[in-house]
Amino acid sequence: MCSKSVSSQSDSSIDGGEDASLARKYGLSNEGSLADYDENKEQPSAPKRVYRMQKTIGENRRIKLHKKFKQMRTLTKNKLNHQKKHKLGQLSKELQSKSSQHPSSFHNVSKQIQEVLSAKKPQADALMQVFESHQINELQ
Repeated sequence: MCSKSVSSQSDSSIDGGEDASLARKYGLSNEGSLADYDENKEQPSAPKRVYRMQKTIGENRRIKLHKKFKQMRTLTKNKLNHQKKHKLGQLSKELQSKSSQHPSSFHNVSKQIQEVLSAKKPQADALMQVFESHQINELQ
């Protein structure tokens, strides 16, 4: 028992004593002493952390606003596409009613419509162009 306590005392005296163990505890180098450490001294990295936190809060807000904007934009696009499809439905009904008068022209337009619809992403604009070109041909 006595030999162990003597050996622990000799270890601390070799390391630099109690000051060295406290210096290691508080993150000071072996060269510095406990007198160099000041608890009340403000750490230089503290304001940077606050700034970073404020920056991330601002970034998160910007990201949320951007997501809302994207959602509103897609909703608007979906609404416009729905309106175009509704108009296309009305035009196709008109075209079918006129098909009894001109059966050959209706067949050509229906062929073009099937080509547009067979694409991977049918575009309402492309269908509108088909109908408009057909209406222009009828007027001439």
